[in-house]
Amino acid sequence: MVAITTSPPSTLSLQSCNHSIVVNGLCLSCHQRMPDNYGVAFDYIFEGLRLSLDEIARLKVTNSNKAFGQKKLHLVLDLDHTLLHTKAFEMLTPDELYLKEQTDSDTSNGSLFVFEHHYLVKLRPFVRTFLKEVSSMFHIYVCSTGSRFYVKKLAKFLDPEGNYFHTRLIACEDLGQRVRKSLNLVLSQQRDIVIVDDTQSVWSDYLDNLITVKRYKYFTDHDGNSNSKSYAEMKTDESESEGELVNVLGVLRRIHGWFFDTVMDVKDVRNLTF
Repeated sequence: MVAITTSPPSTLSLQSCNHSIVVNGLCLSCHQRMPDNYGVAFDYIFEGLRLSLDEIARLKVTNSNKAFGQKKLHLVLDLDHTLLHTKAFEMLTPDELYLKEQTDSDTSNGSLFVFEHHYLVKLRPFVRTFLKEVSSMFHIYVCSTGSRFYVKKLAKFLDPEGNYFHTRLIACEDLGQRVRKSLNLVLSQQRDIVIVDDTQSVWSDYLDNLITVKRYKYFTDHDGNSNSKSYAEMKTDESESEGELVNVLGVLRRIHGWFFDTVMDVKDVRNLTF
């Protein structure tokens, strides 16, 4: 994602170096030691990477233009309640315990998995087809308030061969433990980024980029807002052919078509009504 080139220290003075790319505290161009808080951390790309504000701005434009040449936009996806639902074993209701004996071992085809020996992970119906289809139109990021360990592990269930997300997994460590999410770490211009999330409030600064989806709740909801039986208790699920992700895929196709088929000087997904 980030093309890194270096120049020998002898050919580059400290005065002329922009310190665009810093890894583990050292500028890759001039090898000068930089402050720990220099620039912005991009550890999700690789550990210890920091980019200057100018380099971030340059990369956002460069990556957008490169994506346009491929007829692609950028898509930021939430994990929990958008693409999947996770539940701790001890929180399962008596009518959901049967699921512990029905988990899948094949991550390329299954939909119900055990995570860290104590959790069940249920993929949303249609999610595999959804990811395959949108990957032909978008470069896909994941942005979650979960830990990096959690996000990486769950992404493996969705993308076991690494075809869709690559290193584009933004976790709470990247967001600075904040409750709200940000597009600052997405290396593309805001005008070509679409967000899909079940929670609107975490994207309050980016509502024009957001498609809000119905929460996927496969297991019983313990937040006190529902007395109805869960999909798991009823041994059913959201529709594979008419569910939320099918509808979202249709919207994303229309956005992509408008962006690349409409003749305009400057196109911006924020001008659309999702």
